[in-house]
Amino acid sequence: MRPSFAGASREDAGLDQVSTGTSAPTLPVALAPYPNPRRLLARSADPFRGLSSIPSEAPLDRIHKLNEFWSRIPAFRVVAETEHLPTAAERLGVTPPALSRSVKIVEEAVGRPLFHRRGRRIELNEAGRLLLASVRQAMRGIDNTLQSLAGAELAGRVAVSTTGMFTPLAVRVLTDLVALHPHLRPHLTHVSDGDVNRALLRGDLDVALLERPQPDPALEIVPLARCPYSVFCGPGHPLHGAAPGLDEVLAHPFVAPAGGGQTVDGWPPALERTVVMTVVAVDDALRVCREGTLLSVLPDPVVSVAPGGDRLHRLPLDLVPPTTLFAVSRRRTGTPSGQTLAEVVNATVRARLVDAHFPPLG
Repeated sequence: MRPSFAGASREDAGLDQVSTGTSAPTLPVALAPYPNPRRLLARSADPFRGLSSIPSEAPLDRIHKLNEFWSRIPAFRVVAETEHLPTAAERLGVTPPALSRSVKIVEEAVGRPLFHRRGRRIELNEAGRLLLASVRQAMRGIDNTLQSLAGAELAGRVAVSTTGMFTPLAVRVLTDLVALHPHLRPHLTHVSDGDVNRALLRGDLDVALLERPQPDPALEIVPLARCPYSVFCGPGHPLHGAAPGLDEVLAHPFVAPAGGGQTVDGWPPALERTVVMTVVAVDDALRVCREGTLLSVLPDPVVSVAPGGDRLHRLPLDLVPPTTLFAVSRRRTGTPSGQTLAEVVNATVRARLVDAHFPPLG
C-alpha cells in the first residue's frame, strides 16, 4: 500500500517512545539524510541568522537530539496545521500535555519558539511557517520517491475532490482508475473551493477537480478541458427534439444545482428565468431533468458520461459560457521516475474526455 504522510499516528508523533542514544528515529527513511536541524533552518539569513554557528557535540549526543527532534516532526506538523492543541491531540490519539511536550522538544532543537502563544491560543510565527513549509516539502519528496520505487503498481487510498457539477464525470474517472490499478482505493469527496488548497497541502486530498482554482506556489494547476454548458430537457418535455428560440426556452421552468444560497450552473444573471426546484447534487438535476418536465443547465461532458444522459435533448442555444476544468495537486518535488498519482488521475480524466468526444487541454 502506498505510504501517506497526510496525517500522523500516535506512534509517528513519537509520544509513546523512550528515546535512547542508540535508538533509531521514528521516521528514518524520511529524515535520516538531513543535517542538524539548526543548520537546516539556518539556510535563510533572516530570521535564523547565526544558528549554524553551534558548538560541536559528541556523536551520541547528536544522535540522541536528532532522534528526539525527527520523531516529533509529525506531531509538530499536525499542531501547526490545526493551530489548536486539543484538535491536534484528538487526531493523534494523545493528550494535549503530551503533545505540548513534543512541540517544546522541536522548539528546543530549533533554538527558538515556533508559535505565538496568547493564553490558550497558539498561532504559527514566521519561524514556524518556514519549518512547516520545509516539513511538507520533505514529506512530499519522500512520498514521491516511495511511489517511484513501488514501480507502476499503484495501491492504497487516492482522495479526489470535485465540485458538484462534475461529480458524475469524477465517478466514471475513478471507476476507470480502479480498472487500471485494482489495488487503488478511491475516495471521492466534496471540498469547497476555498478549502481545497489547505486540504491538498495537509495531504487530505491527492487531486481536486474544479473550475476556479486558487494559485499556490506549492501546488500545480493543470488545465484538463474546456467544458461547454448547455440547456437540456428530458423525453417528456414539450421542447424535446425541438429547436426553440430564447423566449420559448425562458417560458419553461428550470431545476438547478445550488450552493451557498445561489445556483451554480453559470446561468447569465441578465437573463431572467424561473427556477422552481434547486438540488444539492448535479446527479439529482440530471434525474429530475431526465424524468420530469423541467429544463436544466448542465456541463456537456457530464451529460455524455451520466447514466441515461443519452435520453436528454440538448437545446441548440449557446446561453451559458464555457468553463475550464482544472486539476490541482501538490507540486512534484525532486525528479522521481514514472508518473505521480496525480498525473495518473489527470491522464484518466483526459482519456474519459476523449471517449466523450471532448478534446482535452494540455
